[in-house]
Amino acid sequence: MIGALHKNSIGISALTALMLPQCALALTFPQVVGLFHIAVGLILTFIILLFVTAFAVYVARFNTWPSYRDSMIRVLEWSVVMLFVLLVVLAIVNAIQHHGTIALPIIAFIIILAIVFFIVRVFTARAKPPARPAGRPPARPPARPPARR
Repeated sequence: MIGALHKNSIGISALTALMLPQCALALTFPQVVGLFHIAVGLILTFIILLFVTAFAVYVARFNTWPSYRDSMIRVLEWSVVMLFVLLVVLAIVNAIQHHGTIALPIIAFIIILAIVFFIVRVFTARAKPPARPAGRPPARPPARPPARR
């Protein structure tokens, strides 16, 4: 009985050892931030396709009715705005990658401030007044007697 239990525990241990990873491949923070470049590439591709499509529709709909040219101008404006925002995000990512020793404490401080802000906001939230029943009109204040002269 004890021998069978011993064989089962050895088998379970061997199976567990096969399932567990052999080594931990941990990424550093700049490497994790570097993975962000993949998402940036996809977003950049989307923005360029959006810009080219809006420009093509703007040109193709010349002298037609309804032209949709005004809406395409708005799409072009937004795509340029998205490109500038993407440029700023890339600058922040590169700053974090190349100056990690300075950036990490700043990021930690910002995260701590955000957590404190939300905790304070939750604890200082006022309770909502009870809702009025649906069928009853609001109560009127009592009428004041006319003033004496």
